[in-house]
Amino acid sequence: MPDDVKSHAIASPSSEDAAFEELAIQALSKLSAHRRFSPADRAEQDISLLCDALLDDDPTTLRPVVTKLLDGDITPETFIQSYAGDAARRIGTMWEENKISFADVTIAVARLQESVRRIQSRNVNFLNMENRPEVLIVVPRDEDHMIGAFICRDAFEELGCTCTLSIGQRVREVSMLAGSHRFDMVGISISSSRTVKTAARLVKEIRTKLRRSTPIVIGGGITQQDRDLCAETGADLATSDPKKAVEFCNIVSRTTASGEQHVS
Repeated sequence: MPDDVKSHAIASPSSEDAAFEELAIQALSKLSAHRRFSPADRAEQDISLLCDALLDDDPTTLRPVVTKLLDGDITPETFIQSYAGDAARRIGTMWEENKISFADVTIAVARLQESVRRIQSRNVNFLNMENRPEVLIVVPRDEDHMIGAFICRDAFEELGCTCTLSIGQRVREVSMLAGSHRFDMVGISISSSRTVKTAARLVKEIRTKLRRSTPIVIGGGITQQDRDLCAETGADLATSDPKKAVEFCNIVSRTTASGEQHVS
């Protein structure tokens, strides 16, 4: 056999080898695709997309993004109970890392809450079926903490509540928000002594707008100090334990966890 023919014969794979190689390529391709688009990765991409839209200079960017998510395999319940909280925490982390300004955070959170309210209004049956108590969590304008508010929100939602966040709003804006809805509890989160007077103003103003005798609770790092916060602010209770707040306000709890959950 000529050398060139012999060389060609040795280099040419058999039909069985070629078929096996093709199957291996297909298997690796499918495995790669599966890893690339795993549920966790997909959720991560969705949250990033949502955060980008919340922080975009163009306010019209958000609605198409939310619509796209809900038109996919994201249910309204998943968006409200998971995606919104994840996006809020990520934005809070970005602020703590000095990647965005407090003004950016305030605008993004307001946009996020508007989206949640819009979804809730289209899914009244879901909310009525759940029959969740509604809690307003306020971080006063003089405060600069934020992650604690999101942790607090998660803790109350684990106890079966639906939460609305008010971060960095003026006293009048907070009181108008409190009076615009029949909340079952209003929580004010403060971290230091310098915000106690602001909290007192908030309590006084909120009470003038409430439609009923809604309990007002002071929480946050300030509760670790040895002082009579109820006397100083006019609130009904001072505690950093959401479970105690829920029990005090006579809100039905759905949590199966026991023990205290302190938040700041």
